[in-house]
Amino acid sequence: WDYDDGAKVWRPAFVELAAPRAALCVSWAPNGLRFAVGLASRDVAICYYRSECRCWVAMKVGRSKASVMSVAWHRTSNFLATGSPDGRCMVYDVGE
Repeated sequence: WDYDDGAKVWRPAFVELAAPRAALCVSWAPNGLRFAVGLASRDVAICYYRSECRCWVAMKVGRSKASVMSVAWHRTSNFLATGSPDGRCMVYDVGE
């Protein structure tokens, strides 16, 4: 959602995830600029806002050996941990 100051209303915003399978979990970065999505396709997507097209765009950053069931950000928003049902935990450097 985008807040329109002039009209004092919230307007829906488009998220281009381009995922072939279901989104299983999501978490906002502590700095509020991005969010991460764990996918059943074993991918992790980081979404960021592009003001020129007024939409959220996804960038895939990693691939697991199983569906990504959990995502958690480091407090600096530079690292992302993911968990899968195969018992694996992956940590990605996603610094801007």
